[in-house]
Amino acid sequence: MTNNSQARPAAPAKPVERIPPNAPAPDRLRVAAYCRTSTELECQESSINGQRSHYRDRILSRPDWTFAGIYWETGSGLRAESRPELQRLLADCAAGRVDLILTKSLSRFSRSAADCLSMIRTLTALGVAVRFEKENLRTDRMGSELLLSILAALAEEESRAISDNLKWGIRKRFAAGTYRGGREPYGYRRSAAGFVPVPEEAEAVRRVFAGLLAGRGATCVAAELTRAGLPTWSRSRNLPGPADWTAAAVLRVARNPFYTGDCLYQRTYTDERYRQRPNRGELDRYRKPDDHPALVDRGAFADANAMIDRRAAALGVPRTAAGRRTRYPFSGLLRCGLCGGPLYRGGGARPFWFCAGHRRGLCEMGRTDEESLQSCFTTLLNRLAFAEARLGLLSELAGRLPAAKPLRAAVLRRGLRAVWGPEDGALFRELAAGATVWSRERMEFQLRCGLRLTEALCPPAQEGRPTA
Repeated sequence: MTNNSQARPAAPAKPVERIPPNAPAPDRLRVAAYCRTSTELECQESSINGQRSHYRDRILSRPDWTFAGIYWETGSGLRAESRPELQRLLADCAAGRVDLILTKSLSRFSRSAADCLSMIRTLTALGVAVRFEKENLRTDRMGSELLLSILAALAEEESRAISDNLKWGIRKRFAAGTYRGGREPYGYRRSAAGFVPVPEEAEAVRRVFAGLLAGRGATCVAAELTRAGLPTWSRSRNLPGPADWTAAAVLRVARNPFYTGDCLYQRTYTDERYRQRPNRGELDRYRKPDDHPALVDRGAFADANAMIDRRAAALGVPRTAAGRRTRYPFSGLLRCGLCGGPLYRGGGARPFWFCAGHRRGLCEMGRTDEESLQSCFTTLLNRLAFAEARLGLLSELAGRLPAAKPLRAAVLRRGLRAVWGPEDGALFRELAAGATVWSRERMEFQLRCGLRLTEALCPPAQEGRPTA
């Protein structure tokens, strides 16, 4: 039988389509920018606004970047701790919110070579890079710190030269009586004709001197001004700051000879460590009499200041800056852990310590009761005394670290005590080089022997309520 069926040709093989694996999406960098100008002049205000707009647009235009914020401020770049926005940026980097920082130049970031290198090392350890636009330098792509060190030193030297030139020009204007810079004094506004009194503020100035001449203290006068609703310097200019008058604000008004109609130039100066100091004869001062309308006569001004000096002498408070810093056990030794600024004492019957940046709306650290700070230090001493009595830890430490011998002697001399005693203030100043209040719950003591010890902050006991 014949098979008439013919074999069908095989169908051509279809090409196999290759499906590549999904490429992982690249991680988007969280990018922030830091902008700074040295002054609040109108020309520099437009400069910083331009920087902010430039960096905002640049960051948002990159698909591989996530906008992490613009940190900007005005002020000197010589001291990192005095720049709240820079401190906020560093805190956000430590919290893991930023991967890359953009800034215009090294001099905008810091004019101190030591501060610059210290911050770069800290940020590098956190995995955060900094890109300096002018120098075309990115810290995570450097082979070594040599170039950065040289550029930072040049920026610091440039800052010093600029500062010397500016000071020379300002002193020439001091001598000629043509200087019109500085902060606008409370009670006045600038005009084309010079300084013009503001009625409501001028009334507050006159009440300051009247109250002091009547024998009332600065705290009492401050309370009277607050009750009268008279504005403070910041509130009269719609700036963040305290709404209530303080004793320090009253004394600033009382000590200022500007209210007699005279201009006294170079009342303060900046030392070699960039700290502002009162000029007590270290440099020339320049007086321009009858420069503007007076709010108080010269005799009343002299009598009010003599009254302040007599009250201070009666209280045992010297007029020197060092004397003011050591009036209380914690004076000059407490720092804010959030912004790095100093803490100041306030309150009357129940004193507390506060961060100056908080009152200006620049820091989140609130008040901390003085009783809590005292209790914290007492608890620390008791722990050390207990550790020595049971384990001999302080003796062992003193054997290895001779600088710890005064600590051991002081702890043994004091012994265990439940509450803060009258001599514990002097003991704190003897043992502690400083202390940092990190929050309302934690405090770190930097002891002179080199130890850094952390203790919990407990709220003070309320009257009528049992304590644990």
